[in-house]
Amino acid sequence: MSEARARIDDWVAAGLCLQRGASIDAAVLTMVLPWLDATLEILALLPPLGVIADIGRLLTRAPFDIARSTPVADPALREAVDAYEEHVLGRLAADYRLELARDALLRLDESLRPAAVAVFAEQVLARLRCADSFDSPGPAAIRRVLHRHGSELLELAGEVLAVSEDDPMREELQARYIELARGARQCGALIGDVELFTLENHEALRNPSQRLAMAQIAEAAQAVERGLPVRVRRSEASRGRTPTRVEDESAYPIGGYSSISTIGGIESLVSSELIYMNPPHERAAGIVDLFDVRWAAGELLKYTRDESVHTRERRTITVVLCPELEQARIKDAEVPWQRLVIALGGLVAGVRKLGAWLDEAELHLHFVLVAAPPLPGRARSQPLAPEAALLRLLLREYMELGVVEFFDLDTRAQARAHALEAAGRGGSDLVWILGEDEFESPPREDAHSKGPVVLEHGLSVARAQPRAWIGTSAMSPRAGSGESRAQRSASSAPRGSGWEAWTRTFADLFQALV
Repeated sequence: MSEARARIDDWVAAGLCLQRGASIDAAVLTMVLPWLDATLEILALLPPLGVIADIGRLLTRAPFDIARSTPVADPALREAVDAYEEHVLGRLAADYRLELARDALLRLDESLRPAAVAVFAEQVLARLRCADSFDSPGPAAIRRVLHRHGSELLELAGEVLAVSEDDPMREELQARYIELARGARQCGALIGDVELFTLENHEALRNPSQRLAMAQIAEAAQAVERGLPVRVRRSEASRGRTPTRVEDESAYPIGGYSSISTIGGIESLVSSELIYMNPPHERAAGIVDLFDVRWAAGELLKYTRDESVHTRERRTITVVLCPELEQARIKDAEVPWQRLVIALGGLVAGVRKLGAWLDEAELHLHFVLVAAPPLPGRARSQPLAPEAALLRLLLREYMELGVVEFFDLDTRAQARAHALEAAGRGGSDLVWILGEDEFESPPREDAHSKGPVVLEHGLSVARAQPRAWIGTSAMSPRAGSGESRAQRSASSAPRGSGWEAWTRTFADLFQALV
């Protein structure tokens, strides 16, 4: 049995008094108590309790000054705590994402903040990957000690941390702090997108299973994005140009002043022309000044506006999530996540990359969820509704900008019609995310049809190695277009194996959309 389980009171008191960045007193212990109570609800094995308190005080902008930390008398324990200060607390405090996390916490209702702090601490500790070495007492035993008076805990901690003789409890605490510092040294970043998303959407992610699913999708998105190129060469063919939507008349180059001339209204007068006006008393006497002369001769300078219409390419990419994807909740041994999780993470990464690659175009990304066929006597159901809710959270910023929209449709034919309607306003691509091997070929019309063109692509996750189809056309190409990109067929065999196959397939698919 570990010392933490054998001497519960000593372990709790010593851990609390090893908090850094403050002089520990009863007021500090009272402040951190709600965070510890909330952490006991979600973590079975805990580090020294001062670690949870330190993370909570950093996140909540509580006063934090390392110079005010309670001195540690034991030399070996002091060395371990110093390493923890440098590699864990120092890196947390220096991370620019900490300010974003603090802002997200402040936007939450005050009653939800202790639970949010506990979830944040859980995720940071998970990144350190040393939770398996923790051997803390049970939650009920810890709560019993936490509700003792603060002065009693301080007195008890003073006895444990004294250096009168060797104490196995101090050695165990030393080992835990060394493991935390080692885990931080081996970790790339202590705060990532997952922690920020969880704080920003804490009210919607109260369920641990939802937090886990969202964290895995976010991690998969980051992993896929790292495998995508920074820049790609865009297609030279323009597929539908539309006037730019600019509401501010003073924004350049539409509506703003672009030159100076003698043509225009008096409201556009160049202010320096006013120097030619005589003082008011001379004008009242009827003396004609140079301003009047220049006005009569039409020589007053005025700003002229750029009245041209700026156009840019309009692109609509419709991503169809087919109902059989629910069968892709399978984890293969070669990859770290389920197939469906990787597919959704790849789509999140694709939204980010396409927004960067097509930054000069008016881009619209439509996510269409196709309902499952109805059972006898029942209405149609949406098997991917939970995953769609998580996608909406991850892509909330793009939804607020009007780039991403979600649609619920009943059949695949309606999804194809949706993409065809978008083709009437600009370039349109249709991407099928499938849970089966077969890709339904798009209907073809007469070769001389002049209707809009929809380029169809597909991604199948029915097997361990994904498979993509690139560039089949839903309508025949416009007359005179020749061997256009729309005529290319794209059935690609799996590229590589394991994670490499996924990243290469996503790269091929997203680059084909550019």
